[in-house]
Amino acid sequence: MGAEYKYNKNWIMRAGWNHGDNPVQAADVTFNTIAPGVIKDHLTMGTTYLTATGGELTVSYVHGFENSLTGQSMLNSGTTDTIRMHQDILGVAYGWKM
Repeated sequence: MGAEYKYNKNWIMRAGWNHGDNPVQAADVTFNTIAPGVIKDHLTMGTTYLTATGGELTVSYVHGFENSLTGQSMLNSGTTDTIRMHQDILGVAYGWKM
């Protein structure tokens, strides 16, 4: 879910929220230790500045709220593995129309 607000002719602001189910199941925890994609909730925000010459500068931020998952280890019987992840992403982009 997201929203966009045009503050004036030069500034556009955006914000959003994403919630999804966990793509990794507890039985697959050991396989996903390198890329623990267990985040369920993301908050996003950004702004774009439109220049008088047709350029646009965009800055964005994404925060993935921490989540963890524990499951039976495939390497050591009788033990468990836990994967945990949170993310913070900052993006900057510049574009222009030809």
